[in-house]
Amino acid sequence: MEPFQSSYAEGQPTVVHLMRKFLPLTATFIRNQLSYANTWRPVVAYTEFEPSTTRDSVAHIPQDALEGSGGFAYKAFKQLGTAQQKRLAAWIGAQGATVAHCHYGVDALVYAPMLEAINVPTLVSFYGYDASTFPKRAGGLAKLWLQRAVFANKAVKIITAMSED
Repeated sequence: MEPFQSSYAEGQPTVVHLMRKFLPLTATFIRNQLSYANTWRPVVAYTEFEPSTTRDSVAHIPQDALEGSGGFAYKAFKQLGTAQQKRLAAWIGAQGATVAHCHYGVDALVYAPMLEAINVPTLVSFYGYDASTFPKRAGGLAKLWLQRAVFANKAVKIITAMSED
C-alpha cells in the first residue's frame, strides 16, 4: 500500500480524527478520507499503535503523549486517565482543530470525557459492530453507556450509523 499525500492547503480547517487503533489495514475507508482531504487538514489521535503505512504521512499525536493509557482503567474499560486526557486536549488545541471525528462509536467512549473539554464540535460514526452488536453487551449496559457518554455528550453534534444491521 502506497503512502498517501493529502492535498489540503494551508489555512484550511483542521479535522482531528479520533480512533483507538491507528490505522488498521482494514480501515481503508478512513485512510481514503485522510488521503483525499482537499478542503481540510487531517490530524489523527489514537491510543493504540497499529503498524500502518499512513502513520508517517499524516500529523498524529506522538506515541509517548498518551503514555500510561495502558493502565488498569484503559485495559478494563478503555478509558483514558485524567493526565492522558489533559495531554490529548492540549495536543488537539495546539493543532487548531475545528472539528473532531470519532470513527467508531465504541472508540468515542474512549474520548467521551475529554470531548466537552476541547470545545470542538464532534461527529461520531457508527459502523457495523458498534451499531448493532456492542449495544447488546453486558445485558444492554453497553447501550446505556453509549447513551450517556456519547449520545448525551454536549460536544457531539452529529451521529451517523453506517450499517446494514
